[in-house]
Amino acid sequence: MMLDIDKNKNIRSKLKKSCGVLLLAVLLLVFFPNSALAVQYTIDQISWTLSTNASVHRVLQGDPVTINAHGSSSPILHADTDSVSNFGGGIYSYVNGFYIANVGQGCTSNSCGVENESSHTTSEPFDLSLTLDGTDLPQIPAGQTVASRQILVYPVIDLEIATDVSFFTGSVPITIEVYSSPAALAAAAQAACTANPNQVGGNADGT
Repeated sequence: MMLDIDKNKNIRSKLKKSCGVLLLAVLLLVFFPNSALAVQYTIDQISWTLSTNASVHRVLQGDPVTINAHGSSSPILHADTDSVSNFGGGIYSYVNGFYIANVGQGCTSNSCGVENESSHTTSEPFDLSLTLDGTDLPQIPAGQTVASRQILVYPVIDLEIATDVSFFTGSVPITIEVYSSPAALAAAAQAACTANPNQVGGNADGT
């Protein structure tokens, strides 16, 4: 009988300890949400993959172009919890979220300047849309029916304090073709569809 009593005491003691640990974890989550499960990364520890719905977009002069993109980092970053250093490991800043942006093809650093950016999201992996206004597209030279331009779309980590981190190594090259008339656009779309019958649509070549 004594053995049963001792056994019960041990069980109750273990339960109390388990409850105490669980309660402490809950309190940490409530009062220190950014410290719970938080991870610090430097830029060189993060890589990105980005895919878009098409590698070529065709549009009528004056119309906007919308580029849909899917992005994912390795390791997966958690907004409002994880932090990233943009200064070689010395200063860390919390991740606010993610967005995509574009520059002219050939740019490989922040000095190129952002031309357009998408809305922000805190979810990752993400699906985002980047819209280029008609005024941002190439102008058609006189006497011609089409003008084209190559851009890079790349993922960006929105940081709370430090400069946002751009990942040009994860960028996707895209060609924008602007046509002077519906007839010229339709002819180009038809030619593309004939050459690539499995593509997304006549106005965009599927990747």
